[in-house]
Amino acid sequence: MAGPRLVKTQVEMEGRYEERWVLVEEEGPPAMAGKDELSIVGHPARRVTGPKRVSGAAKFVSDISLPGMLHAAFQRSTVPHGWLFSVDVSAARAMPGVTSAPA
Repeated sequence: MAGPRLVKTQVEMEGRYEERWVLVEEEGPPAMAGKDELSIVGHPARRVTGPKRVSGAAKFVSDISLPGMLHAAFQRSTVPHGWLFSVDVSAARAMPGVTSAPA
């Protein structure tokens, strides 16, 4: 068993670094009880949703379709911080099922 020991550490405060000595009295974590060998670490984990995902049976948010649900399309500027002053949406409004919100 080791007793208390001094450990040199570095502390940062508002961009200034100082070296400090800290008295450490802990002896570390307790020894593992029971098995000496780990049962989870180092072994493959089974994914609960894996079979549904690979078979295509999993439902995602993009798969949800509710009655009356609307979809949106956005036109983004091709120039960083650019503005779109006019967009011709007359062809889109003429299509069946298209709804437009007032600007």
